[in-house]
Amino acid sequence: MKNFIKLLILMFLINGCKSETKEDFGNTDKKNQKSSKNETAKDLNIEYPVPPVDFLDEKYKKNGLTLPDGVSGGPTYPVFTFFDRNLGGFSVNYIGKSSLIQNFWDVSNRDGFFGQFENIDQAMYNTKQISDKVREVLKNKPNDYYIVADFLPKEAISKYYNDGSGEFDLKDNAYTYFYIYENNNWIFIKKILTKNIDKQGIELYNDVLLNHKF
Repeated sequence: MKNFIKLLILMFLINGCKSETKEDFGNTDKKNQKSSKNETAKDLNIEYPVPPVDFLDEKYKKNGLTLPDGVSGGPTYPVFTFFDRNLGGFSVNYIGKSSLIQNFWDVSNRDGFFGQFENIDQAMYNTKQISDKVREVLKNKPNDYYIVADFLPKEAISKYYNDGSGEFDLKDNAYTYFYIYENNNWIFIKKILTKNIDKQGIELYNDVLLNHKF
C-alpha cells in the first residue's frame, strides 16, 4: 500500500529535513549568522494556542482524503494534509473513538473498510475512489471519530532547498501543535518539541488524546 498512499504531513516534514553540514555552516558569513539568531529568538515568542486557520475549511481538502500506511503495527485511518510556505503544514486525522472503530480501517479486517475490494493494492491506485469512499464513511458516522489536527508552523522551518527535492531544515526549537475539533471549535491539546516525537500513526494520536481526555 505504501507506494500509493500519501504520508502524514508531520512525517513528511520530519523526513523532508536535511542536516546542515559543517561546510555549509562554515561558509555562512557572520552577518547572516547574527540575523538568523535574531529571527530564531523572535520565533521563540510565537505560540499557537489558537489555530491560525480553520483546518476543516474545504479549500484545504483539495488533495482528498487518504489512508496512510499503518505503522507501529496499528491500523490506518482517514487523513488529509495541507502545506504552504506562508502557513506551514498540517494534517487532519479522523481517529476512531473505540478500538472497534479503529480496527474498521485495519487492512487485514475483511469485515471492515478494505473488505469491499478484491485487490487492495490495485484499488489504492484509484485515489479519488478511495477518497470518495472514505468521505462517505465519515459523513454517515461523524460521531464515531475524534478529529485531531497536528500543525507545524512556518516558523519551525529554517531553510528550504531549491533543488527540486522538496527538502528543508527544521529549527532545533521547532514545535508541533495538536488540536481537537469539538463543538464546532478547535481546542488546543498540547505542543511537543518536534524532534522529540517518538511515536507515529494511530499510536501517536491515541497518546495525544489521552492527554486531552484525562
